[in-house]
Amino acid sequence: MFDRQHLRRYIGEFVNNLFEGSGVLYIPKSQHPMTKVWRRGERYEGSFLRGQQHGRGTWLTRSGDQYDGEVKNGRYEGKGVCVYGMSGDVYEGDFVRSLRYGCGELRFRDGSIYRGGFRLDSFHGFGHIWYGPEGVNGSYVGEFKDGKRQGQGIRTYGGDKSERRRYEGAWEDDEPHGKGVFERDGCTAMGTFERGLQNGPGTMRFANGDTYDGTFEKGDLHGEGRFVYQNGGIYEGAFIRSKRHGKGTRVFANGDRYAGDWVDDQMHGRGLHTSQISARPLRMTMKDGWFGLLIYEGDYKNGQQSGETSIIYELVLKEEQPVSADTLSQHNKINKKWNGEFEFPENSGCWHRGRGKVTYKGGVLRGRFHGQGQLRSPNGKSWSGEWSHGQLHGRGERVYLPLILKILTTNEVLDNDTQSLAREQNGLYGIVQYVGEFVKHVCHGEGEVLYTDGSRLRGQFLNGFVEGVACYGFNSQKEKKGDFRWRYGEFVRGERVRWLSKIEEESLKHERDF
Repeated sequence: MFDRQHLRRYIGEFVNNLFEGSGVLYIPKSQHPMTKVWRRGERYEGSFLRGQQHGRGTWLTRSGDQYDGEVKNGRYEGKGVCVYGMSGDVYEGDFVRSLRYGCGELRFRDGSIYRGGFRLDSFHGFGHIWYGPEGVNGSYVGEFKDGKRQGQGIRTYGGDKSERRRYEGAWEDDEPHGKGVFERDGCTAMGTFERGLQNGPGTMRFANGDTYDGTFEKGDLHGEGRFVYQNGGIYEGAFIRSKRHGKGTRVFANGDRYAGDWVDDQMHGRGLHTSQISARPLRMTMKDGWFGLLIYEGDYKNGQQSGETSIIYELVLKEEQPVSADTLSQHNKINKKWNGEFEFPENSGCWHRGRGKVTYKGGVLRGRFHGQGQLRSPNGKSWSGEWSHGQLHGRGERVYLPLILKILTTNEVLDNDTQSLAREQNGLYGIVQYVGEFVKHVCHGEGEVLYTDGSRLRGQFLNGFVEGVACYGFNSQKEKKGDFRWRYGEFVRGERVRWLSKIEEESLKHERDF
């Protein structure tokens, strides 16, 4: 039968002049009356009821779909297999009103496969999808809603084995969202996710053994947190974009501790640093059980000690190692007696005597004394003035005998007992103080020396020794305070070789103000 009105041709059974039973319906290609676009023809072979496809049949539609399965009232309904002409995808499963609805399997042209629930042509309910041929790009098993991953699910990402990733947890709008666990390259992130990125409180375990417990923002370590390093170190404080930034405390594996400001993952600003450094006691070795405890309170720049600071250093026994800067005062209670000399900073040439604290106040640059500053020993010895890269360099002062200096400054005369003690310890002409120029921690340039007997020596110093013509001031101890008798002499490497004649002295006095 050929239907001219609808341009259809039917071969098959009829009931009451309607297609009913088995038959074949052909619809030839036609031109759209408005767009003039030609549309392909259509062919259906199968069961009919009251003029419509109904029962079971095979259908080649105008859109190019090839369907084989159950139909009802002219639509796919029930079980069937459909090869979609536009995409090449293949679906096998349940249909309702020509839409995928119920359970089924959808095989995509790119090799991906989905098995599970459908609603209104979309993934819905519980399902399992493999991405790419044989799941080369990973898989997802879990809940779907309206074609998107939503609810609880597990996503395994493809790629090389060393780069495989896995997420297990809550999903929303096709992205990880809610509580979950994400694994990648040996790292494990646990906590809350928002739009695919970790956000809020959570933890992170890194492949190298490091761990982080704190807050996240958009996948970064952000906010307050605690970071434990696999070597035993700890950082506790503020993070911004996965970098230490703000206030924080870092405890190093060797016991050193820094508390203060951080910028861009580096110590920067003000901070308090307690550390154990190598000690160099005179005529002793580290096996004797000594180490140096240093407390640095001051400025940091780009991870290095630079700026104004206050430093406390003390030589202590190993069995008395402190747990914090607050316990530093307890180290005075030491059973082992020792009053020898030790060097600080190491290789600086600054030797200190006695038990107690070495202090430094002044400038530092990259961890070394730099600029104006003063270094003071437990017994009062001091080095002060201009420092350059850890050494006195420029104008400065060195006090060798602080007690003698104090007495001389006050009275300029030593009593007999003090004179005897000074001679006993330092000789007849022990140096009390040097004021003048330094070059790399050595007296070099214009300077003046004060001796234990109150006399003074002014002149040019060369590599630590007075050299050339210098002026020597005798402290008569009989005249009024500050009264000196000055004489000129010629010196070689600190030794006087002769006194100048009166004629030579008169000539020099016109040139120098003594």
